[in-house]
Amino acid sequence: MPGSSDEPVLVVGLESGIYAIRLGHVREIMRPLSTEVVAGAPSFVLGVTRVRGEPAPVVDLARFIADGPALPRPDGRWIRVDLRGRSLVLSVDSVRGVRHLAAEVLSALPSLLAGAERNAVEKLALLDEELVRVLDSGLRMPDDVWSALEGMAS
Repeated sequence: MPGSSDEPVLVVGLESGIYAIRLGHVREIMRPLSTEVVAGAPSFVLGVTRVRGEPAPVVDLARFIADGPALPRPDGRWIRVDLRGRSLVLSVDSVRGVRHLAAEVLSALPSLLAGAERNAVEKLALLDEELVRVLDSGLRMPDDVWSALEGMAS
């Protein structure tokens, strides 16, 4: 049972590992929708989609971290995050569930942006500083931490 100082996070899987997004930023999880390519967008942007009638850019999180071209993942999942009243969608390989992490664990884990290519972070900061703030609050989950969480959930 989660303690009072625990914070809920959404755990997602990418080809490069396991990551956590603070649940307070997550609005919904969905299957991929159709996207419209945007000319001149950074390589990690899949395009723009409509979520509940509103346009939302789609960022391939794996490609953002690795600074490569975005790849549609028809079997993956999309995470719609809130950017102070605006939406953005993160494309991930899988959703592993919600976990509660103690404050001391959260503070010890590296930021999701810690492993991202500097070039990609700089490009994203020019486009959307709020998204950089949200991603910077996301976390990399080392294998030993993920294994311990999985063991507690079993």
